[in-house]
Amino acid sequence: MASSISQSLKDREQRLVSTNKMLEEKDKIKSEYVLRVTHDIKGHIAAIQSCIHPVRAGITGPLNDKQSNLLGRADDRTEKLMTFTKSLLNLTIMKLNSNVDKKHFNAAEAAAKAVNFVRPNAAAKKIDLKTAFPAQGADIDASESEIQAVLIELLSNAIRYTPESGRVSLDMSLKNNITIIEISDSGIGIPENEVQKVFTEFYRATNAMKIENNSGGSGLGLSIVKQAIERAGGNISIVSIEGKGTKIKIEIPAVFMPFSSGKA
Repeated sequence: MASSISQSLKDREQRLVSTNKMLEEKDKIKSEYVLRVTHDIKGHIAAIQSCIHPVRAGITGPLNDKQSNLLGRADDRTEKLMTFTKSLLNLTIMKLNSNVDKKHFNAAEAAAKAVNFVRPNAAAKKIDLKTAFPAQGADIDASESEIQAVLIELLSNAIRYTPESGRVSLDMSLKNNITIIEISDSGIGIPENEVQKVFTEFYRATNAMKIENNSGGSGLGLSIVKQAIERAGGNISIVSIEGKGTKIKIEIPAVFMPFSSGKA
């Protein structure tokens, strides 16, 4: 009887493995299809923009107010569509590409660059942008460009959804060989029943959509962020209270460079 049960469990395990492989293959085929289609769409959008921009610039002749207004609206929508398409391309490429150009680098330095990149946006809204970094360490093994892009995305979101004269902070620490990055804001927050959905592809919080009249982001930014953090061997979590603010926590294993005295 024990032998029969054991064989039954082995058969079930083999079926599960086979099913999982089949699902992975289907997901890969879907991603490859999305990649091809999205790449084609990007080319068509670029062609449209190449026609709109010279007309708006007056190269083909002067425009009256109505013509200028309509072309401006078309240009704005086209630019948003291009941003969405690029985000979808990036996400799909991440899914298909298992090879990541990793290296040891100082996360604090990458974070400081990200903060400097978004500082003008914070200043324009009179937002108090504060940072805190560990005295030493905080090296991680990951794609530096991906991690820096992640921090820019998260800081940009925090600034975008924080009212004027609000607060945004980035705090980095090192604990139990883990590099911890926390980005907090005093913004609009996320409805309680939507917090765990924000990393889902194409999902956007309802209060964020209302603020932007349903014409804002693509709903892909945080999906890309999650993919990048997981590729670095880390994890990301979020705590938010609607109307009070949001805190996003990133944890990535720290690496320690061997000490060198500088002697030959």
